[in-house]
Amino acid sequence: MAYAIDTYTGDDSTTNFSVTFSYIVKAHVLVYLDGVLQTVVDDYTWFNATTIQFVSPPAQDVVIKFVRSSSPTVKLVDFNDASTLTEASLDRAIDQCFYLAQE
Repeated sequence: MAYAIDTYTGDDSTTNFSVTFSYIVKAHVLVYLDGVLQTVVDDYTWFNATTIQFVSPPAQDVVIKFVRSSSPTVKLVDFNDASTLTEASLDRAIDQCFYLAQE
């Protein structure tokens, strides 16, 4: 089961599409049109935290795919001795592990 993929089909008029899965940072959400990776600003922008807006509407029948791709090599949280252990830090660290397991 795909936990972190949204797939849509272009209709040559719609520019806004929902990202329905959770992510930690927007850079972890990759955007593809017919398998070609798109770039933020040039091809799309984030309208809000759950909506991607394309600069131009994807053409009719183009496959639009949003894929979460969390970093397996960069820790988003680095715990230190004698530092304050917060819920936010723990959640962020566990979310990264959880998302990687789903992916």
